[in-house]
Amino acid sequence: MDKELLDFGQYLKSMLSETQIRILAICLTNSIPVCFYGIGLEKSTFVEILRNANFEGLCAGRLRQL
Repeated sequence: MDKELLDFGQYLKSMLSETQIRILAICLTNSIPVCFYGIGLEKSTFVEILRNANFEGLCAGRLRQL
């Protein structure tokens, strides 16, 4: 396997659980919109990486603190 793919796999595993990775894969392959929310999770960077790989329907949001 290509080193870049291995690095990306490790990056994914550092951010998402195995279940979340499987769900993300299903969404991306079926053009289902995905939004990432949370505090301090590098969402914008992650979404930019996926957009640069020609995936669409992605957004990065921020949860409001009460």
